[in-house]
Amino acid sequence: MTIWESHIENSIPLNIEFRYENISDDLQTDVVYRPINGTMTPNALAIYQEGKRMDDSKDGIITINKNVSWDCSVGENISEDKKNLTTGILRAICRILGFGSSIKVHSSGDCCFGAKTGYSLFDKLIISNDNKRLTDITLMSGRPNPELTAFVNASNRLFYIGEKTNDYKLASGPYTEVNPPLTLIETGLMSQQLITGNYNLQIDETTLRILKNLGWNTKSAPEVEIQSNDISQNGLASAYISHRFYINTSASITNPEWNFRIPLKNGQEKILSLQDNNHSCSIPAIDDETLYNINVDGVIPCHLEFSCTINGQNVTASPFTVHWELKPFIERASILKIVDNSPYTSYDAHYEVVYTGADRIMVSVEEEYSARLKTWYIREPFYATGIADHITSPYYAWIDFTAENQYGKDVYTIELQPYGTASTQSIPLNAYSYHSDSKSTNYIREIHIYDLYGQLLWHGINLDEWKNSGFHGIAIVKYLFSNNLTKTEKIILK
Repeated sequence: MTIWESHIENSIPLNIEFRYENISDDLQTDVVYRPINGTMTPNALAIYQEGKRMDDSKDGIITINKNVSWDCSVGENISEDKKNLTTGILRAICRILGFGSSIKVHSSGDCCFGAKTGYSLFDKLIISNDNKRLTDITLMSGRPNPELTAFVNASNRLFYIGEKTNDYKLASGPYTEVNPPLTLIETGLMSQQLITGNYNLQIDETTLRILKNLGWNTKSAPEVEIQSNDISQNGLASAYISHRFYINTSASITNPEWNFRIPLKNGQEKILSLQDNNHSCSIPAIDDETLYNINVDGVIPCHLEFSCTINGQNVTASPFTVHWELKPFIERASILKIVDNSPYTSYDAHYEVVYTGADRIMVSVEEEYSARLKTWYIREPFYATGIADHITSPYYAWIDFTAENQYGKDVYTIELQPYGTASTQSIPLNAYSYHSDSKSTNYIREIHIYDLYGQLLWHGINLDEWKNSGFHGIAIVKYLFSNNLTKTEKIILK
């Protein structure tokens, strides 16, 4: 939603219901309309024009096909052979704002209007190359409409939204329930059905102009534009290095000002005033990521702003949305229940884990007195559940959750006492540090190494020192933390 917020001047949050079901389409968008002066107006637009939301009415419903193998990754992890859910939702929100005709297609192939008593705002803007308007077709109370079906399916007939130019040309058929008539255009965000590898996080000017014609107050492209040579238009960028931006204009600029807005956890913003260097600037690397608001994709949505004076007039560029990518973070992991496998001496541990910044989680189970390490991957982004099965009951066990991307990894370990009691010593491995950090309340105080018979082999603070001692075989490592917690794990040195 932060992407749309940077392009639509609307202070009233949208109320969208999300569903996760078995449907025929990849994404299904149901727009809620309201009759205003005989015109079916999107509820979101009506509330925007009224200036306040009077009730908890929905603006639309987005249904996600649970059977699609969605790509929820960002940056370099984007899959080229999967459909990207973020782009799909971005397009679905555009529909809820009013983009697209109200025409529906029945399974029989017949078309009808979505409303019984009126045309939508988008319907009223549609015109054909032979100067016929969609509103010239009778409504027929929303029933299957032969005249409408013939109109939209006529060969060699082209349709436009507002103006008969290529920018506003609507995509041609064939039309189906999945691809309704006169809804998509030929360029930009709303140009085609969701395809594999498609990851678009910017709103194009054609889409914004159409929304403006519907009644939204959009932030259109001004005389100057912010660009970058090392960040693409999707705005994805590493938070750990600096990035350079510049202004693309032939005008004579004075009084240039750059501001970089970073959302904080407390709902406020940190605003950095950046130095101008010949109409360019550089945003710094992140200082402390724990201070900022991280969304479910594991990124921090920031906005770079530029203003200046041209020919005595104040000019402001459209903000450039920078999606600061971070290393992954495991927010929490917990045991939901333990199921005893009697008469066998084992149990199953049902768990849940919440994480960001990765599209999969690796789950590993270590068992005391066992050289085996069971590992599997779960591709359920952000929230995953699973079962660690057949864990030997009389001994300790550890479940390690690992999230990883191109910037690093995060590990969270749950320690299970004999017979499956979750230890209070279960802690995130991201708290492990070989030195005291002034910002941390939990760091490694000492490390003890034991052999399989419990004999102390070494103790110290730097595990690498012992790993280089020449020992080979299985050893037990016990971490003692500053807050009196401990974590035990088994390692094998070959």
